[in-house]
Amino acid sequence: GATDVTTFTVNQADLGAGGTNSSVVGTSNTTDALVAADTILDLSSTSLTGIEILQAGSASATTFKVNQADLASGGTIVGDTTVTTDTITAMDTQLNLTSTTLTDVEVLKAGKSTATTFTVDLADLTVGGTDSSVLGSTGNDTLSIKGTSFDLTSTALTSVEKLQAGLATATTFTVDAADLAASGSVIGSTGTDTLVVNDSAIDLTSTT
Repeated sequence: GATDVTTFTVNQADLGAGGTNSSVVGTSNTTDALVAADTILDLSSTSLTGIEILQAGSASATTFKVNQADLASGGTIVGDTTVTTDTITAMDTQLNLTSTTLTDVEVLKAGKSTATTFTVDLADLTVGGTDSSVLGSTGNDTLSIKGTSFDLTSTALTSVEKLQAGLATATTFTVDAADLAASGSVIGSTGTDTLVVNDSAIDLTSTT
């Protein structure tokens, strides 16, 4: 009930105690943080209200398992700053990070076996540097970037079948040949779009 900034530091067991009725409630007029004391922060059965920051609390690689509703508009997810690989796992079939700032988070991952759509800004992929990766599911997964530059040269894709422009304006897709999944597709905007491949040879016979 206080109006000061509140930081909740929790173990996973602290959230699981309430089962599917677990909740963490921050204040309405401050920026409140939920800090993971363990290497996994699984929020798939926990509702968050007024929590703007999700943060790794250890020096080990941390996995944030989230539903879309766990991400506050204008919020932040902060990984560990040491040489570890932190992951956001989507527990819904949609993960939209365009209103979320990522810091030191290297991996985006589907948490379900069904098709997952990742909607991101380019900064969400470049924040992890050369360690950035997007891991899809066994379904037909989609990566959509809300920007005119769709640059995947520093991002490794695994089981992501569709690359899709996130705006209606002309988009430039810059990829390595390995970014194009077999039987996958590249879907442009209503503008004049460009595909740039950073390899000496490119085979598009399996790409639509």
